[in-house]
Amino acid sequence: MEYRRFDLSADFRETDPYGEKTEPCLDAYLRRGPFIPAKRKAVLVCPGGAYRFTSLRESEPVALRFFAEGIQAFVLWYSAPAPFPKALTELARSVRFVRANAADWNIDPEGIYVMGFSAGGHLAASLSNMWHMGFLNDLCGSAPDEIRPDGNILCYPVITTGEYTHAESFKHLLPGIARGGRAGARKDPYAGTSGDTHERVLRNLFSEETADADGENRELQNDLLAFNSLEDRVSERTPPTFIWTTWTDRTVPAWNTIRYVEALYRHGVPCEAHIFRKGVHGLSLGTAETAKAPAEAYVEPAAASWVSLCVDWILNRNPRTER
Repeated sequence: MEYRRFDLSADFRETDPYGEKTEPCLDAYLRRGPFIPAKRKAVLVCPGGAYRFTSLRESEPVALRFFAEGIQAFVLWYSAPAPFPKALTELARSVRFVRANAADWNIDPEGIYVMGFSAGGHLAASLSNMWHMGFLNDLCGSAPDEIRPDGNILCYPVITTGEYTHAESFKHLLPGIARGGRAGARKDPYAGTSGDTHERVLRNLFSEETADADGENRELQNDLLAFNSLEDRVSERTPPTFIWTTWTDRTVPAWNTIRYVEALYRHGVPCEAHIFRKGVHGLSLGTAETAKAPAEAYVEPAAASWVSLCVDWILNRNPRTER
């Protein structure tokens, strides 16, 4: 295995992977050698942590598990806490970086998957629904196809800013805006409208001309909270998705997954979804390897089967002919 680290703040300059880790950075776990098939799938892992930190339990152990299945693996240590859309631009740039190096790293450039856990799931799903939007391409200096994920893997993801939201995640993602979500408070003004409308809101938010005396435009900020409710951002451009959670997750309720799957169905996006009967939030692999105290709560053999199900989904479907 070849283990490498790249510093995003220095335009992906390679650094010592065994030295001090400074975020944001991208870790790579690569199979090399003449016996390696020409093209392998790649998974880019976004750990959870409520957009406040990045979880060790949902990072390298996950990458190594998928690496063991013949998949080139990456972990994005994105900036946290940091306001929207900083982590999103870091993920988009990382996808572009992996795709640009696909030939050298034996990766199928049309087989790059983004995976996220909890708030990292919100991040992965954000890119999957915003890769084609002008504001993000402008911020990254990229073309849409350069940052497009070919598939999305969501593990007990944070999705909604409405009912059953995970308020802590949005408190860190949208500081000064989120106050426990928008449950029943306001209708998403952009549901069913064009992407141009979404982009106008974001362009205005980032424009100094629209800021009020204290540097914030409250109306646009409220719109930004609605914008980050990802069940309303799904479109025909959203990539095929593998998603799982547990029925007994009390931190990020299964309703987040259900709403997202419903949106995927409405837009004709291929999806494989699993809701396991029991399991606390933050299972990661669901094995002793990624358990924390109390260990018995984080070992769930049934839920742990998500890995083999996901590997089969990655390796045995063709993103070019799925739809």
